[in-house]
Amino acid sequence: VNNGAIIVMGATTGEILAMASRPNYKQYLLKEYFDQKNAPLINRAVESYTPGSIFKIIILAAALEEELAQLDEIFYCSGFERVGNNSFKCSSYENGGHKEVTLKDALAFSCNSVFIQLGLKLGKDKILDYAKLLGLGEKTSIGLPEEKRGNIPTEKEVYFQDIGNLSIGQGAIGLTPIQAAQIFLIITNNGEFKKPVLLKEVIDQKGNCLSMGSAKIKTESIISAETTKKIREALEAAAEYGTARKANPQMGCYIGGKTGTAEIENNTPHAWFVGYCPAKEPEFIVTVFVEQGGSGSTIAAPIFKEIIERIYNFKGK
Repeated sequence: VNNGAIIVMGATTGEILAMASRPNYKQYLLKEYFDQKNAPLINRAVESYTPGSIFKIIILAAALEEELAQLDEIFYCSGFERVGNNSFKCSSYENGGHKEVTLKDALAFSCNSVFIQLGLKLGKDKILDYAKLLGLGEKTSIGLPEEKRGNIPTEKEVYFQDIGNLSIGQGAIGLTPIQAAQIFLIITNNGEFKKPVLLKEVIDQKGNCLSMGSAKIKTESIISAETTKKIREALEAAAEYGTARKANPQMGCYIGGKTGTAEIENNTPHAWFVGYCPAKEPEFIVTVFVEQGGSGSTIAAPIFKEIIERIYNFKGK
């Protein structure tokens, strides 16, 4: 990854096990980096970016929790969707759409049409409410002063025709790679709201603990365990036969994950992948963000695969 960020997090504790931003810099040569156009001084792991289809997890969570849809419910994708005067293409547009597709498969294949239909059912207020509920628009407070809040527009800033963009993670929406990992942390913990933790403990010179470890931090349930179970079923379908197939590690470890290809004006899209492994009892969450990298399924997903393989090869030694 020449430009982007990667985060590896404990899937039950939220402990940040690794975090890297590229390009990086040598601290003793700061003056040489000030005028570089690729912004090496920015910590991209906590910088805000357009999420693309990563945001569809928010839409899915809201639709399931509000009982507006079920995983086996059948929708129809014609390859595009109109909202007001705006028209939004699905990745299946050239093939005439996905046609009849279940909600689970719509997530697996990242169908824009179905998620715009869901967004219209939910309405802008519910979409924004669930985005905030899952921690977007606020810092994760891991202790880095450069961390950004991301961006969740207010209800007044979102008009009816904007719901199409919002439902597929485009437009005025912005999140950070660490916030993307936090969404998955909630999902892998059965709907309990947990925050990422960078510092495990603070101790004094005598070895006395001055702060609580991450396992002792009280959590609260924000979405039901049943909803998170269904979300994981859809995320694991994405890895089995959907857009996340290239994220599967070779050692036969089942995973769940979501690709994102975030369109940005006049530039190559950002490539995203966020996933967890193993699927049954998640141990690791990994966020891969490649700035202007292209397709999430072809660029970011294989990087996740390589990282998981390296982790388990190391653990096996």
